[in-house]
Amino acid sequence: MNGISLDQIDPEALAVDQIWNDIWEQELIARAMRGLRHKVGQTKTFQAFERYVGSHEPAQSVADALGVHITTVYSSKEQITQLLRQTVRALDDED
Repeated sequence: MNGISLDQIDPEALAVDQIWNDIWEQELIARAMRGLRHKVGQTKTFQAFERYVGSHEPAQSVADALGVHITTVYSSKEQITQLLRQTVRALDDED
């Protein structure tokens, strides 16, 4: 997950609060992904999610590379997205 650097932001285009919120959200998602990667491990489900969602690889290409059916790629996206949302909420509640 790559964000934008502060020097790429037009200070007149966004309020400081919005910039801060965007950076905070990016960090929260990155922390959640690290936690999920540790919790779930490098299963095919997680690999499919990272490749399909994180790297924007075509679903069929991911399925072929991992030796799974394309529906597995789509269901992996749904499963990990749900876990990611739950993890982000939990981290946000902690902070």
